[in-house]
Amino acid sequence: FYVTGNVASGLVLNNSANFTVLVGGSANAISISSGGIENVSGIDTRATISSGGLQNVFVGGVASGATLSGGTQTLSGGSGVSTIISSGGIQNISSGGAATSTTVSNGGIQNISSAGIATIAQIRSGGIQNIFSAGSADAVNISGGGSQNVFTAGIASGATVLSGGIQNLSC
Repeated sequence: FYVTGNVASGLVLNNSANFTVLVGGSANAISISSGGIENVSGIDTRATISSGGLQNVFVGGVASGATLSGGTQTLSGGSGVSTIISSGGIQNISSGGAATSTTVSNGGIQNISSAGIATIAQIRSGGIQNIFSAGSADAVNISGGGSQNVFTAGIASGATVLSGGIQNLSC
């Protein structure tokens, strides 16, 4: 099902449930797990994406304040703001997607590729940021136990590597 021009709040998506937020629509506090899928072309706030859940954010879509713990968020031309990634959560950024003010820790992974960009990320203990070909990251803080891996043709600028942080170049 889908929403456009209205607000959906508090939905639980699992077992192959598929929910779409169209342009002009918004969703709040959606819980996504175990085969549930949310497709966002409007505005989504405070989603919780746990194991087996998937949130796709497309061009014009904005996901703000999402928490990824075992689930996956894919920014394919859309934007992610103030996302928290941990406990096996994965954020994939590509095709002009952009992530701002992301915190990655404790088993969380942020992958950036193919014209994706991440700015002002915090990579903390147990968190990993991978920058693949044509991906870029700017103003990233890498603190103790966090890792940033920059692969061939990936771009990292303005990174701050704090005590115990790791930056691997040309992986």
